[in-house]
Amino acid sequence: MPCVYLIQKGYFKDDVYKIGGSKNGCSLNSYGKGTKILISMDVNDYLRVKTKIKKSFNFKFTLIHGQDYFQGDEKEIKLEFLRSEEHTSELQSH
Repeated sequence: MPCVYLIQKGYFKDDVYKIGGSKNGCSLNSYGKGTKILISMDVNDYLRVKTKIKKSFNFKFTLIHGQDYFQGDEKEIKLEFLRSEEHTSELQSH
């Protein structure tokens, strides 16, 4: 099942978070030790949902690295992630 996720990688500062997605489920073993999965959600169209979340983050947080790494307060980052995907009809209910 496709998914979107919010993680915190061990080698970045504590206030840096990555938005990601996968068409094959949220097995995040490739990110290595020290990576914390903060939120993962099953969706129908992970690219659409991930794009919507990133657009929202671009207005509220500082883009730190590439297109997926943002800096901000953990609580605010989590709330915005959930708020952004909540308004996307592509979510699967759990």
